[in-house]
Amino acid sequence: MKENDNARVRARILKEPGLPPFFQAGGDRSNWETALFMPTLSRLRFGLPSLPPPEFRFGELESSDVPIRILTKDRWPSEIQFSNCLWFPEMDGEYCSCLLQAIYDSYASIRSNYDFLSEEDAARCLPDLADPSALYPMVRLNWLTIHAVAHASIPYIGAEFACAWDDEQGLGMLSCGTEILDLGTADVAVNGERARTHRAELLEKLKHS
Repeated sequence: MKENDNARVRARILKEPGLPPFFQAGGDRSNWETALFMPTLSRLRFGLPSLPPPEFRFGELESSDVPIRILTKDRWPSEIQFSNCLWFPEMDGEYCSCLLQAIYDSYASIRSNYDFLSEEDAARCLPDLADPSALYPMVRLNWLTIHAVAHASIPYIGAEFACAWDDEQGLGMLSCGTEILDLGTADVAVNGERARTHRAELLEKLKHS
């Protein structure tokens, strides 16, 4: 990531050993942004080139970077969220495959939800797919969000996409690591309450196991 000096003047900056800088815009109290080197997952950033790219305010993303947003509950990222960032480079390929497979597995349902499209639009936006790799030109990864979930060593991640079939609401997924919890429109990716509820339910099950 090439840092933007003009944006840095107006930003708070956090530096954590072993990680790139984290930036927060002045006036913001809940979002911190950075970019992580993930050469496999970053391939999902280059679909749908006709759409305007998402704004990354604090620098120029390298081709192998993925923009990361950390959502906080008390203004500052937790130590576990910093630790969560280290999960991504290790799981780059597996996480990318997990996202593609989840969309592919839900594709019939997605097509059904958009059955109001004309035959021509459906053929263009939701064509038949041979395998998950056929999704690369049809989706574009805009952001990953790390949710504030206490003591969660495996990150709760929101993946927010632009997609060919819905240029207004997009596509979103929420996962615990590579376990997909929800898939829907882009707002699914930022549902931190759902992430915390899943964590609480998981801990409750462990208590009674």
